[in-house]
Amino acid sequence: MSLKKTCPRCGAIIDYDKVYCDACQKEIDAKNKEREAQYSKEIARGRDKIYHEFYNSEEWARVRGAAISRDHALCQDCLKRNIIKPYDVVHHIVPIKDDWDKRLDLNNLVCLCESCHQERHKKLRENKA
Repeated sequence: MSLKKTCPRCGAIIDYDKVYCDACQKEIDAKNKEREAQYSKEIARGRDKIYHEFYNSEEWARVRGAAISRDHALCQDCLKRNIIKPYDVVHHIVPIKDDWDKRLDLNNLVCLCESCHQERHKKLRENKA
């Protein structure tokens, strides 16, 4: 008998070595594919190539994985409000456009769900205005 746990998104029982159930994983993969397509469109419209290369680097994948592991793949802003919600994005607290040297700093990363991520960016825009 293998170890089981619950899917953090829907609560379904899954094998311990999986992160999400098959249905949730398909949703996440579709979201990620859509996000990557949008990102590629932005690159085509002239978004800086250096950022594209960074987000596709092995260094970013390694540090991003460490942040996900540290945060237990949960949205940290929701967790502060006693809500358990899986992460969608590993967010740079200090944007890399503001401080390139912090791009691989684990202390500058936090796992967030999409709504908390959007809220953080909204606050950033308001503070710059």
